[in-house]
Amino acid sequence: MSREELEQRLAQLSEGFRDELPQRLDDISTAWRTLQESGWNDDDAETLERLAHSLAGAGATFGLASISEAAKSLEHAVKALRAGEAPSDDELAPEFRSPASVMCIFHLLTHCSL
Repeated sequence: MSREELEQRLAQLSEGFRDELPQRLDDISTAWRTLQESGWNDDDAETLERLAHSLAGAGATFGLASISEAAKSLEHAVKALRAGEAPSDDELAPEFRSPASVMCIFHLLTHCSL
């Protein structure tokens, strides 16, 4: 594969990710609503953590640092809450170091635009 073909393929993958982003955010929103409606349970929290982890990695891969950092902060916050702990400041992006960090992160992810 030539360099030009590789760059074209990466551009296609990046465009595909951006096209799928609204669905990914909707999936995170649905997982959050499920936790709110059914009460906190580990299975649903694990789903939310996994969705955030996936978005964090994909965002970093395609150069969307703000989305990646917000998703990573959500992932770490949910992971800490699943372990019965408060999220540590070291694991959260500076803008999310507040008692309402999970809600702030969630709000950013579901209301972001590219």
